[in-house]
Amino acid sequence: MKSQAKIPVNVLPEKEAWHLFKEKAGDVVDSSELHVVAKEVVKECGGLPLAIITLGMALQDKDKKVWDHALLQLQRSNPTNIKGMDQKVFSSLEMSYNYLESKEAQLCFLFCCLFPEGYSINEKEMMIYGMGEGLFKDVDTLEEASCRVHMLFDKLKATCLLLEGDRSNSVKMHDIVRDVALSIALRAEHGFLVKAKVGWKEWPHIENVQECKRISLANNEISKLPDQIECPRLLTLILESNQSLKEIPNGFFQGMNSLKVLDICGSNISMLPPSLEGLKNLRSLWLDRCPQLKDVTLVGGLKKLEILCLQETGICELTEKMGELHNLKLLDLMHSNSLEMIAPNVISRMTYLEELRMGNRFGKWELMGNGDARQASLAEMASLSRLTVLYIHVENVECLSQDIPGSWKNLKKFRICVGRDYTDSKAERSIKIENSPCPKAKWVEVLFNRTYELELVRCEGLDNLMQSHGLSFNSLEILLIKECGEMEHFLIVVEEEPLRNVFKNLKVLSLDELMNLKMFCRGPLLADSFQNLRNLNIFHCHKLINIMPSDLLQSLEELDVSHCHELVEVFNFQGTSKEDALLSKLRKLKLYDLPELTSIWKGAIPPLGSHHHLEFVSVRYCRRLRYLVSPALAERLQLLKDLHIRYCEKMEKLIGVEVEESRNASLSSSSGSRQSELMCPLHSLPHGRMFHNLQTLYISQCHSFKNLFSLSVAQGLFQLEHLCIFDCKGMEVIIEKEADDEVVDQGMLPRLRTLELWVLDQLTSFYQGVGVLFDWPSLEYLHVGRCQNFKKIQMGTHSAPNLKRFSSTKEWLEEVEWEDESLKARIQPLIHLVE
Repeated sequence: MKSQAKIPVNVLPEKEAWHLFKEKAGDVVDSSELHVVAKEVVKECGGLPLAIITLGMALQDKDKKVWDHALLQLQRSNPTNIKGMDQKVFSSLEMSYNYLESKEAQLCFLFCCLFPEGYSINEKEMMIYGMGEGLFKDVDTLEEASCRVHMLFDKLKATCLLLEGDRSNSVKMHDIVRDVALSIALRAEHGFLVKAKVGWKEWPHIENVQECKRISLANNEISKLPDQIECPRLLTLILESNQSLKEIPNGFFQGMNSLKVLDICGSNISMLPPSLEGLKNLRSLWLDRCPQLKDVTLVGGLKKLEILCLQETGICELTEKMGELHNLKLLDLMHSNSLEMIAPNVISRMTYLEELRMGNRFGKWELMGNGDARQASLAEMASLSRLTVLYIHVENVECLSQDIPGSWKNLKKFRICVGRDYTDSKAERSIKIENSPCPKAKWVEVLFNRTYELELVRCEGLDNLMQSHGLSFNSLEILLIKECGEMEHFLIVVEEEPLRNVFKNLKVLSLDELMNLKMFCRGPLLADSFQNLRNLNIFHCHKLINIMPSDLLQSLEELDVSHCHELVEVFNFQGTSKEDALLSKLRKLKLYDLPELTSIWKGAIPPLGSHHHLEFVSVRYCRRLRYLVSPALAERLQLLKDLHIRYCEKMEKLIGVEVEESRNASLSSSSGSRQSELMCPLHSLPHGRMFHNLQTLYISQCHSFKNLFSLSVAQGLFQLEHLCIFDCKGMEVIIEKEADDEVVDQGMLPRLRTLELWVLDQLTSFYQGVGVLFDWPSLEYLHVGRCQNFKKIQMGTHSAPNLKRFSSTKEWLEEVEWEDESLKARIQPLIHLVE
């Protein structure tokens, strides 16, 4: 029998078993009252971790009488009829089940064995089954049911009867636990019959089928069902994922008058049988992923139905009869691509509806006041006072200007897309508006002020976002603005009334293709604005000169700026008073295609203070940029791991500073130098303090580089694993010899695994000094080619002992000078020729 890693089944020694039991049951087992009985309980578990964990969790808050009873039950337990099941494991798991505090939790646990072995059960699935059977006591709404399932899952995970699932908000059963659950579920009082994913091709012969309460034949290949079966006690029937099933006989459901839950998801049925209308007690009907099913009119006769799921079906319309589902709480029509028609007054008659999910297809909602309406109107949904979840697509943008009274404030989750396309979102509350003027209706304003995510695409007349629009955006966490060509400023603030707490909860801001955006903000913003901004993305904003003031970016973690052809600077610290805290949380920086960019970090940054968290930097197509960071900042980037620089043709150094900046920062400079001169005063900084966590460095198409590192920087690259330099026409040497170099540490770059030197026309040596042979103890892959002036690799006889592959061109290998013949002989079998 298979086992899963989270709960081992190997036998533990007595001492380890006791410590594990104490960890789960608590230190109370050391008390004089419980110590003896606890030791006996552990002994009865036979050293099996699964038994120890579940029983320890089950007994942790129980009194001594319960402990005594548990020990007695363990000692009296009879062998189980489960093949291969250890008696002690079975007994401890069954006892853990028995000690669950409620029948509700016990039945929830048993319901989990209805699914195939290893399946991750999400909360929605259990909620649909549980609500259908009436499993949850004192629960009236879907939200209450979801909370109850979440609580029950947590409780069952805490006792180790369930494990964390592979999907979000899901659980799964250990194979051994599932075997025990099935054994319990098969008892007459529970009435389970489970044959999920066993390869059956036809309906099985079932003894005493009249006594069955729950039948699961999920994930099989059943193609034919009997004409009729007598199952008067059957409450739940699961035929999910039987793709071979194309037809249900007309009278199949006639003998199932008690049925409450029916799951036929993932089949290829094309119609529903007439006997379905006789299921007067049915409360949950699940028909997802039935693409051939086009007509569900019969469902309208199921007056007690509360949950109807029709995702990815082929239905074409919701007829007037569907309006008779007065008790319906959940209607899910997501991704039903053929739905084109919803009769008027169908939705509005579903007065108990709590969740309506119709996104990604149907969008032809009528406007209010249309006397000859042939479709449902948006106002019908607004009239549903119990509605808390709404996912819809509205094609007619005129609805944004029409006042639609209703209970919009009751919505707790919504995804509303107005315009041409519907796109999904992970946010619980999100709005997308496309190809429309700025919204004016009151109902839109209500939702704008409550949404977590807002996407505005091609919104005519939108020139900025202001509080004067009546929008506070206090709840907004994600904002995406795209192709709004009239926007010149993201914000306009009246100077006499500087705004406080602007976008105080905003975490993600994306601005894309705002062709006329000139300035982020016009007018004063107080520093408490944007206080939670984590991700800032700016794309294709060609007139933008700089981004928002750096003192508003104290929480920024990721910055991605690309294709902004007039952007001159990224961060500006001039005139700020909080330099030490600025950008201290920045982890990821991407700058692409910024042809006018001359400065990433403008203004002096104190060389002391908190360390920056920057881990990843990628700079591409920034052709006027002459250096990456100043020495002061380089010293603070102690967490930088990945650095990629491409197509920066004027970049001369990684670490440098303009002379004028050097003066302002009180760094040494030569008198009379031109302001455009580039300096790199590395000798003035402590040894090995820069980039010492760098793991990957990739430089390509940067033709102004003559060298990459000074020796003092190279000696501090303790973590560098991958170094790739490609097509840098001016590169003469990788490590530059400094004037006062006396001792060269031959053990530098101790973790370097990959070294690539390719198309470097001027390269003459790896290190400028002579007589130095590098050890490179971790080097595994060496690629050198098209470096016609690079004649000698500074490697000794015992260098690179772990080398696995040496890629090069035939021409280069013919001219390279080997340090000695033994080195050549060792490397020869590892050579791989490339073009």
